[in-house]
Amino acid sequence: MASASLPPRSRLWLVPAGLLTAALVMAVGPYQELMELSEATGGPLDESPRGTPAEVTEHFTSIGARGLDLYRAHFWWDLPFGLTNALALWAMVTVGLGRTRLAIPRAVRAVAAGLPVLAAVLDVAENVAVSVLVRQADAPGETITLATHVVTSAKFLAFGAAGLAAIGSIALWLLFRRRPGQTGTSQTTSSASSTPRTTK
Repeated sequence: MASASLPPRSRLWLVPAGLLTAALVMAVGPYQELMELSEATGGPLDESPRGTPAEVTEHFTSIGARGLDLYRAHFWWDLPFGLTNALALWAMVTVGLGRTRLAIPRAVRAVAAGLPVLAAVLDVAENVAVSVLVRQADAPGETITLATHVVTSAKFLAFGAAGLAAIGSIALWLLFRRRPGQTGTSQTTSSASSTPRTTK
């Protein structure tokens, strides 16, 4: 995602797009029913990962064939859900850090902008892992069970970090808004230091 390819105003439209997609998935998609079926065993796998094949088998037995069908359908709903939410967080980070007058190091900007991308990649990986588990519903393997647990936990950490980065970026923008014509604290300082001094 190259932030230079989209102007800030266009990037900000990704925020309501992410919120609308989330609302649509919850209202129309199969996830609400899947959550209700999974309540007895602690919730869906992408919210409450199981650590052992026995726990996965117990979950699949509890939700039955209907729940497995809902997992298969939810895969196609969750892909745009995760992607648009990651794009919304990315937009908040890049716009916020791009419009603050503070001199944020390039490495910090890159890491902050990369967190939503990492979260999106992990979300896709999680969906693939859960789909494999659903295919192995009769006898889930230990390796894929562990992989799903690790990827899901990492996804939550990545989305949490990306959310904090997004909130922090917007806060820096609002608190230290760049003035018209100002390019950043570091550049302003360097230009001021290059101005020759006059002595009386």
